[in-house]
Amino acid sequence: MKRILFLAAFLGLGLSSCKKEDKAINNNDISIEEESSSAIFHKYSINGKPFIVKQVGDKYYIADDIMISQRQLNIIKKTGSSAGGKVASVRNGISSDFTHKWTNNTFYYKISSSRSAEILQAFSMIEGRSSVKFVERTNEPDYVTFIDDSSNGSSYSTHVGMEEGSSKVIGLHPSQGIGTIIHETMHGLGYFHEHTRQDRNTYVNVNVSGLSPNQAYQYQIQPYSTSYGILDFNSIMIYPPSNVMTKVGGGTWTAQRDDLSEGDIDGLNQFYGFKINGASSICSEGTYTIVNPGTITLEDADGIATLTALGNNQWKVTRTGTNAGFVKLKTQNLKGYSVEKVIDVGASFNISGRPIVNPGQIYTYTVDASLGNVSFFVGGATTLSTTANSVRVKVLNAQNGALPYFYISATAQTACGVSTVIKYPTVQE
Repeated sequence: MKRILFLAAFLGLGLSSCKKEDKAINNNDISIEEESSSAIFHKYSINGKPFIVKQVGDKYYIADDIMISQRQLNIIKKTGSSAGGKVASVRNGISSDFTHKWTNNTFYYKISSSRSAEILQAFSMIEGRSSVKFVERTNEPDYVTFIDDSSNGSSYSTHVGMEEGSSKVIGLHPSQGIGTIIHETMHGLGYFHEHTRQDRNTYVNVNVSGLSPNQAYQYQIQPYSTSYGILDFNSIMIYPPSNVMTKVGGGTWTAQRDDLSEGDIDGLNQFYGFKINGASSICSEGTYTIVNPGTITLEDADGIATLTALGNNQWKVTRTGTNAGFVKLKTQNLKGYSVEKVIDVGASFNISGRPIVNPGQIYTYTVDASLGNVSFFVGGATTLSTTANSVRVKVLNAQNGALPYFYISATAQTACGVSTVIKYPTVQE
């Protein structure tokens, strides 16, 4: 039986197949085969809706590129035979224990493919933005083997999530690139197709009338999936629009196989845990644990905070004096892929007003009226008047052809005590 060329999406926790090109994807990139005479379609009632499992020999599929284990098949059978056929409540982002995360977030692999450089780059693109770690297998019993396989017409994954004791393979078609390798690896991590998430009807219309069973079951909602955020039309796991699947309210989208989207990264963080763990706001200092750390930097922090390495994958961000602002704690791996966490240091607040000013002109800058004991200081300008939460200034004229260095400093009573914020408008003629 030939596999379909299958596009998928990530935020519904799922897996998918691939395409002929790793750029924009269109309907020509999906090959849907008529059912083989050897295929048997088993129908179950889950959550009050029919759910199809296709059997070919001793293999079971919930889509032509998603094979399931005997354990997962038994869960489907048990749910389908129970009163009402209801899926159990979600536990740790996994419905009814159907999909297992990799233990300690560690994905063990073996490469029996000629494309090891591309496979390792795909790993880096995932690992650099998530808490997932890829480790070459030594004697671990549960691992995934990457192989070259042109026999199916597309790449594929024989598993969804970690399955103990079963043979797990990701087959790579030679015509498909790094984006497809990422796509299939996401299947191995435990993700279903985006268009099969349980809330998909809020975002897309799916019309399978007239399709054969082999075609229609590939669009069925996965009752064991968990949705993170809104449906991500830019996900590396999503199908392209077609006469079967259209956008609710009109419009369209372009499926891509370039890189993980922001939604994909967020979904990985939600499922496997955040790469940078720690508070989003601090008054004096905060400790941050970084999973799989690369190069660690603290950006936009000049005069606001400093960074200290503590060891054991931990770093401390310490506030400088009473200064306040938003800083970025960033980790970047050797391939240049990065994750950052924005931290509010010292209960920062906004100074509102013109970001671009002209010499000799008058401008007003304000802070939130809820702040207490506000005082202003300006440089490169003359203070004309102040109120409880605003200052009116006149920017100085150029001197000897040089534009003034203009800034506004506001000090106020905040949740962190006294905090000072500085704004630097740009002066131009």
